[in-house]
Amino acid sequence: MGCRTSTNKTIKKAIMNYKIKIKTNTELTPSLAEAYIYRGIVLSEMLRWEEAVQDLNKAIELDPLNEQAYLVRAEIIDVIDDEAPLKDYNKCIEMNPNKVELYAARGLYFYTHNKDKEALKDFAKVLKMNPNDIDILQCRGDYYTDEGMYPEAFLDYHKVLEIKPNDACAHRCIAEVLFHMGYYEAGMKSLKTAAKLNYRFEKELDDPCWKKLCGIKD
Repeated sequence: MGCRTSTNKTIKKAIMNYKIKIKTNTELTPSLAEAYIYRGIVLSEMLRWEEAVQDLNKAIELDPLNEQAYLVRAEIIDVIDDEAPLKDYNKCIEMNPNKVELYAARGLYFYTHNKDKEALKDFAKVLKMNPNDIDILQCRGDYYTDEGMYPEAFLDYHKVLEIKPNDACAHRCIAEVLFHMGYYEAGMKSLKTAAKLNYRFEKELDDPCWKKLCGIKD
């Protein structure tokens, strides 16, 4: 089991509270939809995915324009069917086409499901609307690195550091890119900066390719 912020006792109490609210509210209103949303979230924390989705379905039935209901359902239903969330993300964007966070959410969905072309399109949309979105810059930089597009990756990581100079992860990533581009001294400098900022090199030290890249000998 993963790290959980709520104890089982707290979760069960929350479910009971929402059950009471749902039972006592005889009017089918948007406010009742909120109760279904939050009970769905609580159920998902208990890994009761299908029950959680049922609650989100009910919330959307009660309040078809509730953006939160669609977004929460998209996150939960991804565990059951990784193709299903796209419909909810698209619906949110249809309702709020100028909301940058929705393109970011859909882009990250595409990115984590290896739909690179679609992800890059949404990332570009996000960065056009908000050029300082660190998370999207980092993700796009990671994609470029994986694809061997090191100059493009360097620009995205460098932009992250312009916005947040003490971002340890960006320093580590830009070091990797610099090594690949043949700038060993600059790469080592970035690597040392990442270490000073307490970046934990656990995975890298177990990766022979990474150790070879930065000249670490066993």
